[in-house]
Amino acid sequence: MKKFGIIICSRTDSSRLPNKPFLKVNGRNLLDYLTANCIDTGVQTILAVPKEQVEYYRQNLKNKNDLLIFGGSKDDPLKRMFDAAAYHGLDHIIRVCHDKIFISHRQINEFINRYLDKDLEYIYS
Repeated sequence: MKKFGIIICSRTDSSRLPNKPFLKVNGRNLLDYLTANCIDTGVQTILAVPKEQVEYYRQNLKNKNDLLIFGGSKDDPLKRMFDAAAYHGLDHIIRVCHDKIFISHRQINEFINRYLDKDLEYIYS
């Protein structure tokens, strides 16, 4: 069976909204909402961040014990995602941007099943 993983690309140095993943909504970090939903899928969830920010994420995430945190390229999020997938031996990636804070774990599982059943190359939501 092929190995799936959810990779969330994140960084704190947005010029529009500095420290955006850790802005609070109802007392919780935005990233805590997203990571909780990803973890609920049962699919291995990896947070791919610039290597210089790994410790900051570890200190500020509520769900850090249920996540793998990978430090990689600061300037190239696609390289960071690819390197995280290679490091963890993933065959298939579910790429999630940290801007999409509300996802449905049921929809993710439905997409995986459809992807496998129809032998698709990719699915986009």
